[in-house]
Amino acid sequence: MLSLGTNHFGILDYLAVVLTLLISLAIGIYHAIKGRGKQSSEDLLMGGRQMSAIPIACSMLVTYFSAIAIIGMFLFHVQYFCKHSSKLIL
Repeated sequence: MLSLGTNHFGILDYLAVVLTLLISLAIGIYHAIKGRGKQSSEDLLMGGRQMSAIPIACSMLVTYFSAIAIIGMFLFHVQYFCKHSSKLIL
């Protein structure tokens, strides 16, 4: 049977996750401080009704295809390939 190794996070994996979260937090804090008092709740939720269809479509697409779904589909295909390619080799 094909062994894919152990599944665990190493120090680089944790570093990448923490760094990604810190960058996202820094961007959020920067924009919160920069735009303080300038926007109403309608501007925040509806983009001031100034957004075109492309950013809205991108937002809906990203929401629909979440990272979990993309990773899940990728790993399913990797598992399928490994299972069926091992039959060809043996």
